[in-house]
Amino acid sequence: LERSLPEAMRESLPAAAADTEAEFRFELGGRPRPLRATTQNHLLRIAREAVRNAARHAAPRQIEVRLSYDSEGVMLEIEDDGSGFDAVQKPPTGHFGLIGMRERANKIHADFSLQSASGTGTTIRVHLPWSSPVAHPRRRS
Repeated sequence: LERSLPEAMRESLPAAAADTEAEFRFELGGRPRPLRATTQNHLLRIAREAVRNAARHAAPRQIEVRLSYDSEGVMLEIEDDGSGFDAVQKPPTGHFGLIGMRERANKIHADFSLQSASGTGTTIRVHLPWSSPVAHPRRRS
């Protein structure tokens, strides 16, 4: 990825929400810092999958993606006001989106959390601490 994570999200996430009438919003907080390309790619794919899931399955009025940088790390939040689901139940057969998001978060040593209940929408949070061994760009030798 040649562009920054915020630029990549601004460019590609609205298309992931195109299947729905939902209003899509992207918010950036803090001062963006460079990330390792593979780590940035995982965060972008998590966001894209979460937006796509909301658009396809939740009939939301709004989908909001927030990307914020602070002294602790990077926080990615994807929130929708759609139908939600029972987060305790195993996902239906053939739906690997959440499993994939969790696996991507694990690969970059990020914390993954999901809040959802039937009728209340869904919030997915991924926190990548700066202490992650794959947070910072590789040093060119």
